[in-house]
Amino acid sequence: MKNSADILIIGAGLTGLSAARRLTAVGFDVLVIEASNRIGGRTHSMRLGNRIEERGAEYLHPDHHWRAMQALSAHNINVCQETPGSEETWLVSGGRQKRTSTQDPALIELTREIDQAVKLIDPNVWITPANAHLDQPFQDYVDQLQASPETREALLAWTATLTGADPRAFSALGILRDFFMFGDTLTALTAPEYRVIGGTQSLATALVEQANLCVEFDQKVYKIAATQQGYTATTNTGAVFQSASLILSVPFNVLSAITLPPEVTKAAKDESQRGHANRSAKYWFDSETAFDDRISAAPPALAFMEATGTAGCIIADSQLSSPESSNQLFDAVDLPPQKTSELRVHHWIEDPLARGAWMTIRPGQAHAIDLLWAIGAENPNFQIGSGDVTPIWSGWIEGALYAGDTMAQRIINRST
Repeated sequence: MKNSADILIIGAGLTGLSAARRLTAVGFDVLVIEASNRIGGRTHSMRLGNRIEERGAEYLHPDHHWRAMQALSAHNINVCQETPGSEETWLVSGGRQKRTSTQDPALIELTREIDQAVKLIDPNVWITPANAHLDQPFQDYVDQLQASPETREALLAWTATLTGADPRAFSALGILRDFFMFGDTLTALTAPEYRVIGGTQSLATALVEQANLCVEFDQKVYKIAATQQGYTATTNTGAVFQSASLILSVPFNVLSAITLPPEVTKAAKDESQRGHANRSAKYWFDSETAFDDRISAAPPALAFMEATGTAGCIIADSQLSSPESSNQLFDAVDLPPQKTSELRVHHWIEDPLARGAWMTIRPGQAHAIDLLWAIGAENPNFQIGSGDVTPIWSGWIEGALYAGDTMAQRIINRST
């Protein structure tokens, strides 16, 4: 086992691996520590026969996610397949109710009203005096908009596909930040979604192989300490790893499980302990009949077909997997009932190494994320960043790559 390096990276997800690739390319000795027995983090592609079922991150938008597209192209996995579907089948309130198109004039007018608030977003930091009033439950924000109840509910249904969370639980500041990244609200709601051919996790595999990275598996870090020489990371196996610089690239929700140096404030630790709002799980099931993509606002849910058309997936609250609630899960998107025992599910919220799916901030968490991201700008030798802790495309593959590249560049700048 290798126990020391110039730079220690904790977490073999896309953030950690992209940082490691960049740093090894300029000559740093890098060691990656991973708590699980695989690479990829919340990209987790499962091959079943001739199809791939994504248990984690799945979608990207080629017109907006240029880092992801550049990385895919560099590894000859640049062919993306547009997901099938028809916007006419997207549901508003749950199964068997009125359908709304994104071409509906009332919905378009509502998005234009929201765009006035989107202009207040600062791409470099989460929260500022100009947009602090947006850090409220999204449901409360929507209730204040000038639109009919039906149009507001249509908006909630569409935004459920971006957040995977109850609108009463997540911050309007977070979803408006997504809108800003896409350019405007309507673009965010209608941007074509693509999948990675061969599975999203194939990018993580390619990054490791390209840089010939050294990864120590099954090493769960529970303590990070500063020393005169740099930093040490102690794991559940009793191993102690040493380095001059350290990058911590684990999900936001698990930061509170690690003893961290004093520059990580109690407020940031408390927000990590509270956890972000996304409680979604992916429910995969065999489907003999193809169906169009569809969404529901009550409860928030998204259903779509896998590329081969032989399996379907519903993304919904992880609490809907019990036998008592399985009918609610399928009724929400107007699909035939399935036996819970036949569902293939990964509950990210119950995964101790993630404690949640993609990032969806609660009111009050934006300031904590800004504090965490700023640590590495002040001291490149110790950095915290991930697809969660980043001001750019937070919760997306693009954000994970941005975080890794940015933290690597901070170290490179310090050394030159």
